[in-house]
Amino acid sequence: MLEELSDMKSKDCKQDIQGHWLVEVSELDAMRKNEVETVKAFIAKQVDTFRPPYGRFSKEHPRQCVLVGTTNSDAYLRDHTGNRRFWPVKCGRADLAALKHTRDQIWAEAVTAFQNGEKWWLEDADTELAREEQAKRFEYDVWQDAVEEWLERACRPAVTGLNIMEDCLELPRSQQGVVTGRRISQIMEQAGWERSEKRLTRKDKAGERRKVYEWRNPHQLILDQ
Repeated sequence: MLEELSDMKSKDCKQDIQGHWLVEVSELDAMRKNEVETVKAFIAKQVDTFRPPYGRFSKEHPRQCVLVGTTNSDAYLRDHTGNRRFWPVKCGRADLAALKHTRDQIWAEAVTAFQNGEKWWLEDADTELAREEQAKRFEYDVWQDAVEEWLERACRPAVTGLNIMEDCLELPRSQQGVVTGRRISQIMEQAGWERSEKRLTRKDKAGERRKVYEWRNPHQLILDQ
């Protein structure tokens, strides 16, 4: 088992995981949002290509390990586009003595299942169960509930980010910047709303003309047709 993983973008990381069955990615809750894409890309790879020490050419090295993320937090998944690469499992205290006693039997059953063609990936109902577990561990924005409740009360087929900043969150102009816009976009995507491809021109409460995106509720639009 490898307990400490180096920078996922580095060659050292690719070399370090060779020869290990289990590789721990510790403290998932400390993973910053700008690191999510790096982690997703690393998890998705089945083969690492690099030039080994003293080697003349790069070679392909198929992975032989399982990546295990650990955390003490209940909410650690931050990718609002989906977290299908993570299969969450809540663990309690391990009975190490019992595990040591049954270890060989567990390995024997795993090998037999694999040789008999048992599927080791998620399909259909299993995938839906995984989504439910992922949703339980998603780190929701603190504005999420307020925005969704406002959308339900407003009962509009379409709104703009400006509507949400002014009417729902009541943010002053100084707080209606790019970062706030991104947060609102993530909240709206999480709520299932769809953003227009082009920006529109709308006036804010001060009369200033602003470029904004419109968000549409696909379910409401279907009812209105």
